[in-house]
Amino acid sequence: KKEMEAATHEHGSLRSQVTRTKQRVLDIGSALARNAECINETADAVRLGQLVSGNGDNQLNLDLAKYVLIRRFAEVLAAANTELARFSGGRYSLEHTDAKKGNAKSGLGVRVHDMHTNQVRDVGTLSGGETFYVSLSLALALAEVVRAESGGVDLGTLFVDEGFGTLDPDVLDDVMHTLEGLRAGGRTVGIVSHVTELKSRNNAKQIAFPRQ
Repeated sequence: KKEMEAATHEHGSLRSQVTRTKQRVLDIGSALARNAECINETADAVRLGQLVSGNGDNQLNLDLAKYVLIRRFAEVLAAANTELARFSGGRYSLEHTDAKKGNAKSGLGVRVHDMHTNQVRDVGTLSGGETFYVSLSLALALAEVVRAESGGVDLGTLFVDEGFGTLDPDVLDDVMHTLEGLRAGGRTVGIVSHVTELKSRNNAKQIAFPRQ
């Protein structure tokens, strides 16, 4: 009799465990269904978030902030190429590149299109004089884009530090005419250089600082 009672008690306990297990299975199934529904409903938002942050299907690993910056940078390059065409005699123009280097994210890469050879070059291959007037073109372009984007507010002062000695006479003359044009437009242009010729162009609104 005792064995029968023990078996009956054990049987009842097992049936209770089976009932609880079945309920847990149902609860888990319901939770999985809700989770799948949530994943389905938020899939587009998650994908968009990954794209904006430069992950997921974003093959360039380019986040939204950098994308907007690149669009603005394209305006700077367009303005810079106007000046650069004059300084380089139409030889060079700047191009943006979003090419990745290794695992690094894409960004504000710049390369030079050489019209003489019809080849695209790394900016590191430019000579000292070429680097100078490319940098000056970018600086002037940035000032122009800032002026356009800020409702006509000018960057009133420009300092150019060295580099004039690397320019040939014709390019130096073009550069100085550009800087004199800025001065005539009301900007103050500060020049830091050891080139003696620049002193002869000095006046009340253009300041030449001799390099020691």
